[in-house]
Parts: sequence; structure tokens; C-alpha cells
Amino acid sequence: MLLLLLAMASSGFVLQTLSFSLPALVRAWGVDAPALSAAFTLHLLGITAGALAFGRLGDLVGRRRVLLGAAALQGIATLACVACSSTSGLAAMRLLAGMGIGGIAANAVALAVDMAPRRGSSLWTTLVLSGVAVGSSLPALVVHWGAAPMRWQLLFWIGGAGTLLLLPVLALALPEKRQHTAAGEPTDTRGGFRELFAPQRAWITVTLWAAFAGSMLAMHLVTSWLPLLLEAEGHAATRAATLTGWIHAAGVGAVFLSAPAFARFGLHWLSVLLGIAFTSAALLAAFGLGNGALGVLMIAFGFGLVGSQSVLGTLAGHLYPERCRSTGVGAAMAAGRLGSMVGPLAGGAMQAAGYPARSMFTLPLWAIAVALLATGLLASLAGRAGRNHTAGS
Repeated sequence: MLLLLLAMASSGFVLQTLSFSLPALVRAWGVDAPALSAAFTLHLLGITAGALAFGRLGDLVGRRRVLLGAAALQGIATLACVACSSTSGLAAMRLLAGMGIGGIAANAVALAVDMAPRRGSSLWTTLVLSGVAVGSSLPALVVHWGAAPMRWQLLFWIGGAGTLLLLPVLALALPEKRQHTAAGEPTDTRGGFRELFAPQRAWITVTLWAAFAGSMLAMHLVTSWLPLLLEAEGHAATRAATLTGWIHAAGVGAVFLSAPAFARFGLHWLSVLLGIAFTSAALLAAFGLGNGALGVLMIAFGFGLVGSQSVLGTLAGHLYPERCRSTGVGAAMAAGRLGSMVGPLAGGAMQAAGYPARSMFTLPLWAIAVALLATGLLASLAGRAGRNHTAGS
């Protein structure tokens, strides 16, 4: 489980490299921030494609093998970003790195469910998912404690090299082992995507996807542009990185708290997390980025959104049978990434149009509202089954 957590942490770090490098990159290349919107969007498109393709491939040829290939792709593409000298080249490498991230996530979650003891399975799965939040919080520490001014390549060096150093450890120590399989459950993998829309789970799949999409749209719209927006509002670069890092650090706490809370309260806990995120986003939209409670609101926003995504990931891993588990997790994450691709594009358009910083929290309000509605529908469809499956499995 520790190895899976580390793999997810490497993805979390790589996921945030461009956001935290953005101010230094804009200065070094002399471009406007909206010119890098394509790099953000293609990165998310890569995660979507990787989660779908590598998720299905993991069900067909083995999750361990596919996870290793995805990790290699993530590391090589992230290191290749260092050599880029144009926005188009950077966007292409971020697309490939995103495919690696998507492949790691889909197969790591499925492996965690496979390998965890049946009792307390949701606890272990949520802990593995905490790796994303842990990794996402680390670039802020590098920026805060690193030499000033930071070279934009630094985070890409760390993310790429770290992933490739982890790869042989994963290859040597990570098993392709399933400790339990549901009694009588078929082990063939022919169902594929059709399994996700079987009569008993079609609406569950749709509502799960909507919740993922709303949550991830809100998260990526804010975190993609926040360091640059904070600097534009007069915050120092280290202060901007610290405030953004608090979102991810609070998410780490939310993930660890969510492990027992979700097992105890089920989808009600997911609604609480999304409600916290909605309230903090509403206050940020109303009062902007210069208010005295900014740090507290960032913490609340991260706690609610990152925590909700960990719960959704755990839920996805348990809603589908083993024969299509990687496919189901990958498809849910891909749906979320499709939603989140709207975020960087919308943020870039709002930047180019001269909207005030507080407006960047208006669209997330609507996205979180969609996630809340989907959660309510999901609870009515599968709340009892989800709680019994996760708490008792």
C-alpha cells in the first residue's frame, strides 16, 4: 500500500508543477499567462485519455504492468518539459505526462481495492488516494523554501526524476496480487465499458461522473491560476505559493479524516465536504483575495474539495466488480477530467477579458452545486449499498 501511495504522490506532484512554475515561466518566456492555457488543457486531456485507455488495459493485461508503464511515461514526459522552449512543445509534453498520471491513478486505486483486506477496504483505498493530496502540496514547499527567484525548470526536474527513481522500486516490490475476489464473481474481462452501463448501475455511473466533473472543474479552475492571481493582487511569490499550498495541505488532512468518516457516514460525509467547499468559494467570490480571512478560506476550500475527490475515488473503486474495476475507476476519473478541462480554459478567458480575481470563484460555485446535486441523486440510488460495501468490505 505504501508503494501505491508513493506512486500517487508522484502524480500529485507532477500535476501541480505547471501551476507553481507559472509565474517564473511567464517571466522567463515573456508570454502572457493565457498563452499557456493550452498546456493546462492538454494536460487534463492527457489525464482523461490515460485514465480511460490505461484503465481498460489494466483490466485486460494486468494492473501492475500497466501502472509501471504509466509511471515511466509520466517521468520521461515531465523531464522532457525542461528542454521545452515554446508553449506548443510544453503543451505536448504535458499531454503525455497527463496520460501517465491518468494511468497511474486508475490502476493504483483498483490495485488498492484488490490488495486491501476485505474488512476496512475503504480505509486503505482512501489512504492510497491521499498520496495525490500529499504530492500536490509539495511544490508549494519547494517554492517557499527554494532559492529566489526560482528557475521554472526546477519543479519539472524534481517531478520527472523522482518518478523515474521510484520506478525500479515499484517494479521490484509491487505485486500483481489479489488477496480476495468476491465469491462467485466472474474473472473474465470481456465486459469492458458495457459493464458500467448494465441495468443495475447505469444511473449510478452517470451520477458518479457528474459529481467527479463538478468537483474537479472547481478544483482545477482555481488552482491552475491562483498563484498568478495572488501575485497580481500584491502578494509576494512565496506568499502566493504558500496560500495555494494550503489548499493541498488542508486536503491532506481531509483525506486522512475521510478514511474513517466515509466508512462511518457514507455519502452524507461527501455532502458535508462539498458543502464546506461551496461555502468557502461563495465567501471568496464575495470578498476577493485581499480579505483578512483569506488563509482560512483557502484551507476550507481545499479541505472540502480535495476531501470530496478522495471519497469519490474510493467510492468508484468499490462500486464496480473486479473484472471492470480499473475501467470503472478510469472512466469516472476521465469524466472528472473532462469537466476540469473547462476550468483552465475559462480561467484563461477570464484573465484575458480582465475580470477581477474574485470572479475566478464564481464558476466553481456552479460546479460544486452540480456535484452536490449529483451526490444527492447518487445517495438515493446507491447510498445504502455504497455504505454497506465500503464499511463492510
